[in-house]
Order: sequence, then C-alpha cells, then structure tokens
Amino acid sequence: MMKREFQEIAAISKQYNDRYAILAEIRVKELEDDYPDLSWLETEYEEDRQRLKDYGYTWYCIGIRAEAIIYIPVGQGCFSIQAIKSSGLWGIESDSGKEYLEEVGQEQVTELLGYLRTLNVKGIKE
Repeated sequence: MMKREFQEIAAISKQYNDRYAILAEIRVKELEDDYPDLSWLETEYEEDRQRLKDYGYTWYCIGIRAEAIIYIPVGQGCFSIQAIKSSGLWGIESDSGKEYLEEVGQEQVTELLGYLRTLNVKGIKE
C-alpha cells in the first residue's frame, strides 16, 4: 500500500531531530486461518453440510490484517526497525468477493493508523 525509501525516512527523522519513530511502510496481509470456527456450518441444511465437507478442498478461512513497519532512531543515523500489526479479522471465507476483502483490508489499515497516531509515529499522510 505504502512504502518509503530509506533516504526519505532519514530526512523525516532529521526533521523531528531524531526523536520520533517514522512510518516506513504499510501493507495488508491475507493469512490462512489455522484454527477457524466452522460451527456455524453445523446445521440441518444440506448446503451448509456440503460447504463444511468442501472446507480445505475448494475453500478455506483466512484472516486479514494490516502491518506497519516503523523506524525508531537509535542514534548516529541508525534505526531499529519494528513491525506493528492491527488486530486482524479472522474466519473470512477465502472465496469471498474481492470488494469485501478490500473493505476489510481498509478497515484494518484505519485501525492500524489509529495505533500509530497514539504512539505519535511521524510520517503518517492524512
């Protein structure tokens, strides 16, 4: 989604006298949900039972979360690089529509930006 080169990160850090963490990158990740709750498919309806049987063959569950990479100045032009993640939304069906997956990704980015603002990370574009 967003990525900065090191020279830009260093320039932003210098602008703030190397006193704040700098946002370097934000990305949205889709990860396989290793422990999904599929109990909602345990019903009397044939469609639900078939969907449960198809799990792992034609579909699976995923989680979507946003991740920020921040550079924390530690002195002499050096930085500690850290990752901060949103809480994520899990149990999403892998064959969900692209629009829905993008919507969830954007919600996760919004959550993550809130965390970064709370931490007073610099370089967040409004």
